[in-house]
Amino acid sequence: MQCLLGAESSFKKTEALLAKKCCSQRPINSQSRIQKTINQVGHLLSVVKQEEDWFAANQSCFSEELILNIDGGHIQSHDTDKRSFEALTATVYNPKKLVKKDKNHSEITNKTVVASAKNDHQASIKKLVKNACKKQGMNSSTKMTLLADGAKNCWSIASVLEDECQEIVKILDWFHIDKKFKNAEHVISEKLKDEYEESKWCLWYGDSSSSLIKLNILKDKLKNEKPKIGALITYIKNNQAYLVNYQERDAKGLTYTSQLAESTVNNLINERQKHDKRMQWSREGADAILQIRSSKQSSDWERDWNLVQNLFYRKAS
Repeated sequence: MQCLLGAESSFKKTEALLAKKCCSQRPINSQSRIQKTINQVGHLLSVVKQEEDWFAANQSCFSEELILNIDGGHIQSHDTDKRSFEALTATVYNPKKLVKKDKNHSEITNKTVVASAKNDHQASIKKLVKNACKKQGMNSSTKMTLLADGAKNCWSIASVLEDECQEIVKILDWFHIDKKFKNAEHVISEKLKDEYEESKWCLWYGDSSSSLIKLNILKDKLKNEKPKIGALITYIKNNQAYLVNYQERDAKGLTYTSQLAESTVNNLINERQKHDKRMQWSREGADAILQIRSSKQSSDWERDWNLVQNLFYRKAS
């Protein structure tokens, strides 16, 4: 209960909730004890998820295709010399598990979510991603589709899968392209809006060269807001190798956006670790929370909890 409640609410609120459940204020449910429990369990979860037993115990049948979304979010650091640090997250699922709920909404019915806030040159997140993919049925015949926001560290994580599957198709997902265009559109005057939209839809049809030409022309027409468009141009140039014909993929019913998995990322990090702007974290503390929350997001908490207990008793003996 300390883990589950503490991963969703502040330690202060968790202490109060446990006091209500126990009908008394117990020392074992103090904020410091809750934090200690979460750190201990989170550490053991990280160890468990990087072992072969974790995916072997609940491995899905072979998946011909898997979708992998890798993304990151910044968490405010309690170190005085650093404002924030990055936590990396990954969501992997079989596209057959993407079920349409209604005309405008779909749901991933089976997914594995992993995360890491450790500063270990991506060693943990790479191992977690590989095991998550194996848990979802990856083998040497699986075709992987990787969707990422364009950050180099997200693309580099996929290197751990190159010898584990048949191929990896890397795509700059449309969700983030759309966000980039929306973030810069306020600097575009009304008379230039149509040209700006045309540059975006060139990308939609996979024509990055035409899009860049149009954006450079727009940049020359602007006076004081050139940096915004310049940043967008740089973003597209840096990720040209990962741009595809999004319209074609849409027509074929193929995945081209990480929007569904993106909501998972926001739930994983933002709701607990960024909701209160005054809250500051160590990497170890943030990582522990992420291990618990990612287990819950994957609907694996009960099984993971049992594996953690087994590991704890093995270490104790």
